[in-house]
Amino acid sequence: GLRSLHDASPPADRLFDEILSWIEEHLPDPDLAPDAIAAAHHVSTRYLHKIFSRHDVTVAGYVRARRLELVRRDLGDPANAMEPVSALARRRGIVDPSYLSKAFRSRFRVSPREYRARLVGS
Repeated sequence: GLRSLHDASPPADRLFDEILSWIEEHLPDPDLAPDAIAAAHHVSTRYLHKIFSRHDVTVAGYVRARRLELVRRDLGDPANAMEPVSALARRRGIVDPSYLSKAFRSRFRVSPREYRARLVGS
């Protein structure tokens, strides 16, 4: 039937939103992979990649960006001042410290430790 004007988003976009919420809940899982995400939403991995490419982002790229954003937020939180960077990263699903360092630096132009030091030093 005809959809109302209020319900204008195509099903693929609604699915995209659902997938983003699901990913958010599962970020702490280091094994979060496209095939697991696809399976949880009863779509093929190929279709999953297609949905993401429509939004000009890759699945892995989105997951990485969200994790780094959360690590960055955690580093800026005074409540976490005594927590090692690696522990904060692990909570967000990043278990490899050298990967964290490279990915964080390429995204934010500073290392996680430098980022934290700047905030604490100010």
